[in-house]
Amino acid sequence: MTGPKLNERPGTRATLRGYHMSASKARVVLNLIRGEDITTAREILAGTNREAADVIGKVLASAVANAVTNDAMQADELFVSAAYADEEDDAPRPNPALQGDPVEGHVAEGEG
Repeated sequence: MTGPKLNERPGTRATLRGYHMSASKARVVLNLIRGEDITTAREILAGTNREAADVIGKVLASAVANAVTNDAMQADELFVSAAYADEEDDAPRPNPALQGDPVEGHVAEGEG
């Protein structure tokens, strides 16, 4: 078994990966709820008219469920201690010119 991870914050977390949205759009909404209790954070997200608010609301619900289920915490005592969005590495894109058979050029027929 490995030792404790010393570079992580203590507490319950939920992570979303691979969602196609810019981190700057998500940060606008995350700045609104950082440091708030769960009830207030849910109200802020419900009143925010952005796509990121819906997604972050689902992640917040997952974090609350993790805290209640795994760490035996009370949902009404929780608050958002940290919330951040990082850019994901770009996925390698296939080069369509390199796929399939090469295009055959015109071959001159020899005379004779």
